[in-house]
Amino acid sequence: MRLFFYLPVITPWWFEAIVAPMLIRLNADPWVKEIHVMAAPLWGHTGVEGAQLEPLIAQEKLRWHIVDQGDPGLFRNHGAAVPGLIETVASIRPDLTLARSSDFVTPALFPGPVLYLMEAEASPFATDPLWVVLEKTPLSYGAMPDDWALPDDLAARMDALWAGAAGRFGPFSVPLSRPSLAVPLPCEHEENLFLRHAAHGDSVALLQSLLAGLPEEWRIEVCDHPLNRLHGDRSALEACVAAAPDRISMAEHGTEAMVAGASAVLTDLSRSWTLAAFAGKPMLHWGQRALAPWMKAGSDPAELTGPDRDAARRWFAWHLTARLLRPGAVDLNLLLRQAREQPTWEDMNANLDALEAMAP
Repeated sequence: MRLFFYLPVITPWWFEAIVAPMLIRLNADPWVKEIHVMAAPLWGHTGVEGAQLEPLIAQEKLRWHIVDQGDPGLFRNHGAAVPGLIETVASIRPDLTLARSSDFVTPALFPGPVLYLMEAEASPFATDPLWVVLEKTPLSYGAMPDDWALPDDLAARMDALWAGAAGRFGPFSVPLSRPSLAVPLPCEHEENLFLRHAAHGDSVALLQSLLAGLPEEWRIEVCDHPLNRLHGDRSALEACVAAAPDRISMAEHGTEAMVAGASAVLTDLSRSWTLAAFAGKPMLHWGQRALAPWMKAGSDPAELTGPDRDAARRWFAWHLTARLLRPGAVDLNLLLRQAREQPTWEDMNANLDALEAMAP
């Protein structure tokens, strides 16, 4: 079996904490013949350097492809335009590609199946930041197999986790004098190259669009991403909020409290959509990526209804038990089961064990 890790937007932390443990375990798997890794030197907080590569020198099945010539942004944003890249992948002939890429066009040109390494976070459930999921179509929020169901003996454990999360997250309805829209902002740091798929270039443009497009009676409550506050200049956002005090305010008690008390929740790239789905909140979707039909998201605030409650519970069960991937437990057979969307009872039981250990 020949594996290919295509990593144009990998960060050093992601590589060290998530990818490297997977590479070490797969290198030891007797059914893996070669592991090819394509990455670039550090640039714009993405890429790898010696500190990430040195611990893997002894892994004899690893084959490195470092893209270190030309415009460093080209590999990250439009890999197919890098001279020789497509030809190199064709010569590798991977049986399976695992990609960390915000450019979805280039991996579609690779031979064999491609799965994207994406965050496993599903608030309000507690998950480890090291856990990931494998997506066939990244940013396809709410997608799941039509005919999947959690086995009865595991469903009772999932119900207990649901009840615990509801106890920490609720209440979900607060009497309001006027309708309010919860707006969780995504990370706008330069390393988040997935922002290319956002409907608006930055948070100020988003809020200005909402002010112009929402009925006057709607109030907008905003929760900034913690990394924005830690690393970014938020003066423009603060000025935008201050300029419309009768319509916009900053959330005082975090994203969960904001969503729990809102009339509706804005969705685009923020993973906080899971909070809305869990709480049964209507979702206003102005993004470019399609959402699953069960979420019943729409672009007209006057026509919004809440998501399908049964489907929401089924999605959380699917996401958390059937496709949660813990890097320290990876082997080739597990990857292949993930690729086929055919987890075993043992896979789901192990994920429930991990979730129960994480639960407060």
